Amino acid sequence: MDMMMSQKEAKRGQVMGLLLAGKVDQKEAGKMLAVSVRQIKRILRRYRTLGLPGLISKKRGRVSNRRGHDHIVAHGLPVALYSDKHSIFRINAKGAAPESGTQFGRATRELGIECIHANSPQAKRRVERANQTLQDRLPKEMRLAGISDIAGANNWLPGFVASFNRRFAVIPKDAVDAHIAYPGSADELTNILSVQIAKTLSKNLSFQHECNLIQAKISGTGLVMRGAKVTLHDHFDGTRVLRWRNRKYTYTTLTKAQRKTAEADGKTINARVEEAIVKRCTTDIKRQKPAAGHPWRKMHVGKSAPDSKTVIQ
Repeated sequence: MDMMMSQKEAKRGQVMGLLLAGKVDQKEAGKMLAVSVRQIKRILRRYRTLGLPGLISKKRGRVSNRRGHDHIVAHGLPVALYSDKHSIFRINAKGAAPESGTQFGRATRELGIECIHANSPQAKRRVERANQTLQDRLPKEMRLAGISDIAGANNWLPGFVASFNRRFAVIPKDAVDAHIAYPGSADELTNILSVQIAKTLSKNLSFQHECNLIQAKISGTGLVMRGAKVTLHDHFDGTRVLRWRNRKYTYTTLTKAQRKTAEADGKTINARVEEAIVKRCTTDIKRQKPAAGHPWRKMHVGKSAPDSKTVIQ
């Protein structure tokens, strides 16, 4: 294999081996990997088709979203972006809510960049023609340069872009650079370029996400945050931040398997508490039992008390 497997991916390989050998079923495999049965089926299909390489994350080797961050830092913000109507840039589904949009559209809107979507066939053709040229030339150029892996291609690409622009770029009528420097802070830019998922907190300040339970951690009762609309930010460096009203909040993540364990522990605790209550009550009763020489032992049930002034009720 060209890529090293992570510990998580290696464990998936072991569980898939047990599953194919019939030593565990899909439900048991899901518990071992803390994923749903539906996800186990998807993992199994990839494993049967590709073997161990099929278990390596598809995100491995992709260009990071940090490229957009670095471009803005180096060149500033463009006035507008001209694109086709791909679903990356806009929601194309019929009946979609007017306020709905893609992560790309949200980020450009927050940055003050206007998105212009090509409507005419001629405009669309310009983009497609450039893409076809690059899709045809890039593999050939890389083959001639002896490029055979992603890292080598990324190192080689800037030189190709400079050469391509020298040969085919058109000199603009106005040479003034319309980019403007980003006026916000580095943290604000990082937040804008993150993948943002809107969630609603339950009464116990938690929500479901990717088959996991996210539990917000706060000081105090947290009554004001019940039902709050929070945002989960997935950043390009793999970190995740929970925000509400521009404030960061720490949280814990429980997988489905961990939640079941916690529930089981809760039942065990309840049973032990009940046993302790019964034991304490039994002990108290034994402690209250009169001694052999106690006056109560000498009383005769059903007869009057010897001292008429003393009445036991």
